Amino acid sequence: RNPRCCVAGADRCMFIQRVLLGLLACSTSAQHISNRHTRQHLVYLNEAWHLSDAGRQLLMPDVLTESLLQSWGSDGSNSGADYTEGVLVHWTSGFFGNVRAKQLTAEQCEIPCGQATYPASQATVDRADVLVSFPIAEAPPKNKRGAPALAFTMEAAGLYGSGNSFRYDGTSNVSVLSTVPWPYFGLNSWREIQQRYRGPERDRLFPGFKDRLPAAVFVARNCNGVLRNAMVMELAKRGVPIHSVSDCAPGGTRQAWPSDVPREDKLGLLRKYRVYLALENAVQESYVSEKAIDGFAAGAVPLYMGAPNAADYVPESFISANAAALASWQAKSQAYDALAEKVKAALHDEGTWQGYMA
Repeated sequence: RNPRCCVAGADRCMFIQRVLLGLLACSTSAQHISNRHTRQHLVYLNEAWHLSDAGRQLLMPDVLTESLLQSWGSDGSNSGADYTEGVLVHWTSGFFGNVRAKQLTAEQCEIPCGQATYPASQATVDRADVLVSFPIAEAPPKNKRGAPALAFTMEAAGLYGSGNSFRYDGTSNVSVLSTVPWPYFGLNSWREIQQRYRGPERDRLFPGFKDRLPAAVFVARNCNGVLRNAMVMELAKRGVPIHSVSDCAPGGTRQAWPSDVPREDKLGLLRKYRVYLALENAVQESYVSEKAIDGFAAGAVPLYMGAPNAADYVPESFISANAAALASWQAKSQAYDALAEKVKAALHDEGTWQGYMA
């Protein structure tokens, strides 16, 4: 698609269309806005359906024509919610199953909105203001009113049909530059970590250097990541003690999950170790998952391999593994040697470890 730019005074341009076409419709405006996204200006929130700065910049309050929102049942009838101003969101393939119709709170959506049920009748589909596709179908969904289609994913590029995103009116993914950013964590997450660190349970939640195992912990259920597996094996080969405590244990690094930590308590596990191998499934711009914040939340030094712009999302108090992971064959051995020495220093020297905690 090549959507036209909505201009001031065009009262037929609906509010949500202006939002979702934010990054795609106006090339000159989008370029101007993207230049403003320096690290200092990246502000993202912890809940869904918060608009990107790019989308917000294209809004003209004098031409907004918000539609009436009503929460619809699967038969297209009123499910009991009162009429209110807002935008009706419909997940065209559900979200890992059925979706319940409900009004979204102000914390969940910064504009008045709600979600329709799935499965839905054709009447409900045609009533929707936004059609969200996940997995991302090759052909964007449509309805009678011409609602914009949004390509949604929280996975790395290439999965769940993300290669079809360019066909859609807008995107919603973990990048703060997507039309509707949907990150794994946000500013509220950091505030919560700071509050816990300053609270009465600090010693339990953030054990000191001497109370942790002098090893790096690796947690992964599958072994499909080639770069990730190579990272674990190369570090282990260079003498870095690594405990792989889940299903994936590359290069003979398997260790048992600690018996005193429940299986579902990942942060409890990380609190036992000085270093956490936070290795993404893919090295892609702006693909930053919960792995990037888990080490900070448990007080373990993260060794991070993933998004080149990770410092736009987390403090730079981590050991970057990207140089070794992406080095040429000629330089790879030397790069891994240097990385292994950094990890060993964090494992065995309290001053170095504390330096990452500052």
